[in-house]
Amino acid sequence: MPEELLTITPGLISSAENTHRIKFILTGSSSYYLKNFFSESLAGRKIVFELFPLTFGEFLAFKGVVYRQRADFAEMTFDPYEYERLKGLYEEYLIYGGLPEVVLAGRPETKGELLNDILSSYINIDVRTLADFQKIGELQQLLRLLASRIGNKLDNSKLASIVGLSRPTLLAYLEFLEQTYVIQRLPAYTSSPDRAAALGRKLYFYDNGIAGVLARLSEGALFENAVFNQLRPYGALSYLAKGSEYEIDFILQQTGAGAPVALEVKTHPLPADAQKLARLAAAHALPAAHVIGRFPTPGFTEFVWGGLIF
Repeated sequence: MPEELLTITPGLISSAENTHRIKFILTGSSSYYLKNFFSESLAGRKIVFELFPLTFGEFLAFKGVVYRQRADFAEMTFDPYEYERLKGLYEEYLIYGGLPEVVLAGRPETKGELLNDILSSYINIDVRTLADFQKIGELQQLLRLLASRIGNKLDNSKLASIVGLSRPTLLAYLEFLEQTYVIQRLPAYTSSPDRAAALGRKLYFYDNGIAGVLARLSEGALFENAVFNQLRPYGALSYLAKGSEYEIDFILQQTGAGAPVALEVKTHPLPADAQKLARLAAAHALPAAHVIGRFPTPGFTEFVWGGLIF
């Protein structure tokens, strides 16, 4: 699973008589416990490292495959040579995700077994040890339900009703899953925080492999979730929507860059998708817009291929 490493520097354990120069490295959900239930302030005595699943570029490096990092989205436009060279590896990345042990496993059966073991360990060790949840079965049901809603806005009242939880308990579960790096809830793109809260948040998993163990994902959900994880290192992500009229999958505010970029994810991109996105982006004063596609369609190559987002 994605993890957080929290290193506590020497001098944490101390008394009036002496100081024990000990360094602790707390991984995964242990950091959640420390941040939320440890009463003593650790200001100035801790360093936090976030370790996410491999990007597609890192995935290729683990496989010993040479690739060239692209500087911007214009350089990620569909390239037939790179598509043929990398498409099999990209499909593997979409299905099994980027957890290092899973990436290095040889057979698909082994990858599946590892993913099941990782998920089981998270539920039976991390959750049972660190969270004050009375019914683990409810959390497992919620996880399966969330995996089936990837890329959709969460209706917390409906989720609570389906799983049989109170709304406060559901929100506590979602917060725990987010702080232990299983899911991320994406905010709406708006200048008003109150408006963003009213629009709700879209759901994604930090790893495709884990999500795929929990639910049978559609091609679109599988691809969109992978693109979310590929884009996340580039900057802050949100989504843009106007009720049920239209939606732009991602608005990316690149780190150190100027205007946000509008990005629409399509399994089979078409010219009409690019035209529609350009109109919506212009209407919201977004100067740059790109369709991100998984498979090429005859006669249309003016899209960003997902396999070139390293």
